Amino acid sequence: MDRTPVFLEINRKNFPQYVDHIKNTLQRSSVVSFAVHSTVCPDSAKWRVGESLQEHYLRLAKFSLNHSIFGLGISCLEYHPADEDPTKSSSMAVRNFNLTLGTAAASEMSPQDGRRMRQMGYDLNYVTREAVYYYRGKEDVVPNHLEESKMLRDIFIALHGNGSHPVVVKNGFLNILMAYTALSGLPGDGADEYLQRLFYLFPGKIIDLGVSVKESSRTISDAQFAQFAFHLEGLVFPLEGLDSLDVFSFVDAGSVDAKASGPNLHFPAVLDSFRNLREFSRRLGGDLSKTSLATALASYGNRLLSVAAPQLAQLQLLPGSKFRPTKKRKIEFDFTIPLTASNDAGISSSSDPLKPV
Repeated sequence: MDRTPVFLEINRKNFPQYVDHIKNTLQRSSVVSFAVHSTVCPDSAKWRVGESLQEHYLRLAKFSLNHSIFGLGISCLEYHPADEDPTKSSSMAVRNFNLTLGTAAASEMSPQDGRRMRQMGYDLNYVTREAVYYYRGKEDVVPNHLEESKMLRDIFIALHGNGSHPVVVKNGFLNILMAYTALSGLPGDGADEYLQRLFYLFPGKIIDLGVSVKESSRTISDAQFAQFAFHLEGLVFPLEGLDSLDVFSFVDAGSVDAKASGPNLHFPAVLDSFRNLREFSRRLGGDLSKTSLATALASYGNRLLSVAAPQLAQLQLLPGSKFRPTKKRKIEFDFTIPLTASNDAGISSSSDPLKPV
């Protein structure tokens, strides 16, 4: 066990070694958070003035088909409540996974994308050489030689298909759409039907931290949470079964050269997923019990938000709908949106670095 926040770097070489470990961790988790780094520019993904939900969905769906994911961060929190013994306290185990990804199909990549990726700390040679490849589309059309793509889909199923844990995102409309297109099925032509599919795809419900909610009286301050996140009794970052060469720790700014060759130790996608997990824990005042989670889900669960959106996207079964999928294959799309050339590509940068343990 370790009390230093760490993450496991996943690439093409070690991916088969850790697939079962990631799936088992997801299945045991009380809360899961994920974040996506892609070639879609955050500014271009903002909700445009006068845009309807349907128009916004179709525009972002095109992005999900044209652009690629190169970073997927997954953070898992396993909560063990205190028993009736007053001398014992609750405990939490956090496991962070950073997957370097690439698409096996064509996608848009401009010179500006490359510069922004380097600003974020991504080594393009490393991404090209070591990425775990995914293949867009339905599961039955994935080429047989892309076994790693099928294993990625199994991980995504373990992430979304477990009804016992909520999935935390932030302004997650685009992130979930990108992940769905890459790891589950192709987007369809209707926003309402897509949201209904997500309703069934995530039985544990989605928590979008971008949704404005009144924080409870149990919420603790940022200063208190800094101590809670890194020094709380019982909070650990397990290292059992991990190769020490694949493990890295979150550290103070300025200690890592963003231009260093190899995995992204400057601002990996897992840093975003870990931040989301910490923010969600802060909102609940550190109480991740089933009762506390149920209250949060009832208050603002199954609502998705885009940046600058004037409205929320609600995940629900619409009145009168006959949409009742019972198997995963029934909730995948056959429809492909016509693609058009676009210059909306890129990523934002950050100064948060990491270093090897």
